[in-house]
Amino acid sequence: LKSGSENTFSWYTSNNDDITWKDSNLKKRLNGEGEGNKLNNTNIFLGNAASYNNLYPYLNPNDTTWTDKIVNKQWYQGDIHYSYAPTTAEEMFKQEYGITPAHNIEGTEITWTLIDNFKVGLMSLSDYYWSCSIDGNNCYGNFDMECMKSWMKGGTDITREISMSRIGYVNGINGNYSVWLLQSNGLLFSSGLLSGSFSVRPVFYLNSDINLTGSGISSDPFIIQ
Repeated sequence: LKSGSENTFSWYTSNNDDITWKDSNLKKRLNGEGEGNKLNNTNIFLGNAASYNNLYPYLNPNDTTWTDKIVNKQWYQGDIHYSYAPTTAEEMFKQEYGITPAHNIEGTEITWTLIDNFKVGLMSLSDYYWSCSIDGNNCYGNFDMECMKSWMKGGTDITREISMSRIGYVNGINGNYSVWLLQSNGLLFSSGLLSGSFSVRPVFYLNSDINLTGSGISSDPFIIQ
């Protein structure tokens, strides 16, 4: 979903630490769930402001042509504080998925990780690390050129993009929770408050019986059948 006043979104309307991804407005909007599917009483739409009159949910639960093609996947959300952020893709993955504990701002281990099943989520930090090289690149705290060249980084019209992982509370203020962001230059940024408005890149997984054709380049796009 491109940046712009009509289609940038926040995780939630507040920064409370009890607002998990499972309960967030953004998760509900992307998955077409109830009232959370609406922004300013208007259905979320695909595309840019020029298509504003063609309104429909991002994922319409009633459109089984598409919903049946997408896996109802088990998603994970880690709380990873930037003071103790992993420097490798493998360790980032383990902390995001609750395999090894992360740490809060005080250095205390956090073993809690949200687990939920739904169809549309967001990119994880380890996903992005591995998009830069086969071994994964640390894209936080250094100007890694491979991160800046990743095919998954946002375009020039994307200022900052929300990821699946929260940071936990920042600036010593318990309850002032924030989320990891991907900047347009390809580097990770900490941090954006859960109530902040940022660009969104929906992520979903296709069922194994889907036939996918095309190479993905502009002259030969992917076609889902």
